[in-house]
Amino acid sequence: MIVKKDLSLKENNIHGDFLLPIMKYHCIVPEHFALLPLHWHEEMEFTLIQEGTALYHINLESYEVKAGDLIIITPFVLHDIHQQTTSSMTSDTFVFNLSMLNLKTPDACSIKYLSPIFEEQYTFPYIIHPESPSYPRLLALFHQLNSFYTKQKEGFELGIKATLFEFFAVLFSHGLAQKNYNVTLNSSHSEKLKLVLDYISQNLNKPLSIKELANICQFSDYYFMNFFKKYTGMTCVQYINIQRLELAADYLRTKNLPIMDIALEVGFDNISYFNKLFKSKYHATPKEYRAACKALHS
Repeated sequence: MIVKKDLSLKENNIHGDFLLPIMKYHCIVPEHFALLPLHWHEEMEFTLIQEGTALYHINLESYEVKAGDLIIITPFVLHDIHQQTTSSMTSDTFVFNLSMLNLKTPDACSIKYLSPIFEEQYTFPYIIHPESPSYPRLLALFHQLNSFYTKQKEGFELGIKATLFEFFAVLFSHGLAQKNYNVTLNSSHSEKLKLVLDYISQNLNKPLSIKELANICQFSDYYFMNFFKKYTGMTCVQYINIQRLELAADYLRTKNLPIMDIALEVGFDNISYFNKLFKSKYHATPKEYRAACKALHS
């Protein structure tokens, strides 16, 4: 099922720039976060788990990943990351836009491979384990991509693009690309979930009820609550609170509004409840968090 029409749900982060739309992210769980909430974006991800373990939810399925695993997430696929109990995880991820590979140029590469990927006509294994026949080459390409990106010697942009083209060549030549002919039950559920997440993201400053969210999916309240928790790993209220707290943290970093006004603007009408949840998530009060952010940039 094509979901590009829901672009307002797209993650707002800008990965790289228009000249070179690729960005590397070094992630440590739980130091950077214990939970990366469910989201999707139009970029593709290529990840190497460097150390430890974590739980990924990708396209509404659960995957336990461990050191050495490679992860491939195509555009528009729902995904999140959870800490595994008390374990930690370190990973490096490249997020890149297929447009950097001349997606709109009507040549064989675009027509046969890249455009169909963007149109969700191909699926790939989300997790490539070390025992996979394609793993050695894909791992070498990850390190090659990392070298070009990190060292940035003359011509590194060409090296990055060449490596990504080879990355796709390996995926197809090793038979990892599968035609996505049928709309599955999961894709129908995925579409409904994206509509709900989109609605939540656009209405965080308003009261949100289970009934109105359930109506978006045409589910009963009871079925919707079970559906949401099954596919996100948390209750709907927990998810909404996390989104509101992250927006509040962004406002505390970037706006000079009073804390009470920020709490109201992101949907909390009880300042004590807001302070309690914020401290639980960020291990600091909103006032302490704002002061720490200012100190970092002073």
